[in-house]
Amino acid sequence: MDEEKLIFAIQKTINSAEVIHGWYNYHSLTYLICLITALTHFPAASGADWSETVQKLSQYVDSTSFTHLLRAVFAVLTASTALFAVLAARAVRAGSLSAAVSAAIVLASFEVFYHARWIAPDPLLMLAGAMTLASALWAARDQRLPVLLLSATCAGLATAAKYPGGCLLLLPLIVAARGPSFSSRAVCVLAAFIATYLLVTPGTIVDPLRFVRDVHSEMEHYRSIGHDAYTVAAGWQHLSGMLDYLSFRLVSPFPALSVLVIATALAGAAIIWRRDKRSALLLTLIPLLYVAYMATNRVMIIRNLLLIMPFIAVLVGVAVDALARLVRPGIARTAIPLAVVALLALNWPSFFHATTSLRDADPEAWRKSIQAYIVVHSDRRFAASPQVAALLSSPPEGSSVSIHPPESADAYLFMLGEHADAYTSQLFPRRLVNSRNLYRVVAGPDDVDLDYYANWSGLKRVIAVDAPVAGLLTGLPFSDK
Repeated sequence: MDEEKLIFAIQKTINSAEVIHGWYNYHSLTYLICLITALTHFPAASGADWSETVQKLSQYVDSTSFTHLLRAVFAVLTASTALFAVLAARAVRAGSLSAAVSAAIVLASFEVFYHARWIAPDPLLMLAGAMTLASALWAARDQRLPVLLLSATCAGLATAAKYPGGCLLLLPLIVAARGPSFSSRAVCVLAAFIATYLLVTPGTIVDPLRFVRDVHSEMEHYRSIGHDAYTVAAGWQHLSGMLDYLSFRLVSPFPALSVLVIATALAGAAIIWRRDKRSALLLTLIPLLYVAYMATNRVMIIRNLLLIMPFIAVLVGVAVDALARLVRPGIARTAIPLAVVALLALNWPSFFHATTSLRDADPEAWRKSIQAYIVVHSDRRFAASPQVAALLSSPPEGSSVSIHPPESADAYLFMLGEHADAYTSQLFPRRLVNSRNLYRVVAGPDDVDLDYYANWSGLKRVIAVDAPVAGLLTGLPFSDK
């Protein structure tokens, strides 16, 4: 997992006193934030001599307290994306309430919510993307060089967060092209971008051979090798999977609400294109190019698509603002953005459910949940994995529901991790992961979208799947009726 690799890199840095970590498959901004967070404990770790201090600091980095602190840091940084979505919406002259809708789009997404808890580069890329977008839109509006350089600096941070974020450099370059003295402004943009990137990722020039080897290895991983069950065919299969996720899942777990929001974003793109083509280009170019680029790869991991979220959020804000301006009475104009926020509040119960479910670890409660699920779905015939069958038959009550053999069952209950080997295969693209409505959590934590992270290595939970998925997981013949 990312967490384990990054924490190991921090421990290595502390023990060796080498700030340049010499490992470039993962990106230096994530590493740097982890290192700075670890060093905040330095005063408390101070010992009689340097070796004792290093030992205490290394022990702290290896503790759950440090992991929890890091997760909190990443959650706060991820949530900050909403602030820059507001600033970007205000830059295109959306009203304050309509700009608040842009923030609500980010903060009301369950997909953003659970990714925010991860110690990983993708939420940082989303944040840096929102920062780049907001500053580029303000630079385009005011034509001020310092704001333009700020946008270039943010693009450098985005690239240091994750290399495909380099596409964000196009935003300040587009702004520079429309102002006076394009050549000098473009040189300043490139200088700010390169300086920021190299400051965060000095290994690019200090250790160039290792850097090139690691980056090339990661490119081959995505472009040719694949990643177990997350492997897809480049082109249409990958593109259709991403479009399905963006349309039906990214914004809301409710497909109708998600489609409505995406349709509103498309309307916002049309509105801003008619009103201000330069701002429209800044808001639409990156999502189109980024999705097209990702479709050329053979690995579909949906956290890569978080970068698109702030662009969607701002476009929705534009559309809501345009609708509000069509209504003359002040109260009605205010009511439109508030109604949109109220609609997005439909997502919030999924947050509360995910949070409270983390405490669901009582085997007796699990047994009752499984039995209740089978009773509610009395039209289905359930088979059970060895671990689930043992749970159902254990004292004090034993099983009070019928469990069927696989050949006569059309649904299957199993424990997370029981069929981990099935996800190491590349034979079933988008049949075990990256498709909606494959997995349903019956008992235990429900804090991750298992349709897209089916081999999640988190807390145990009981999962239900239909016969086609069960057959692929177990290799057993399930009923297809």
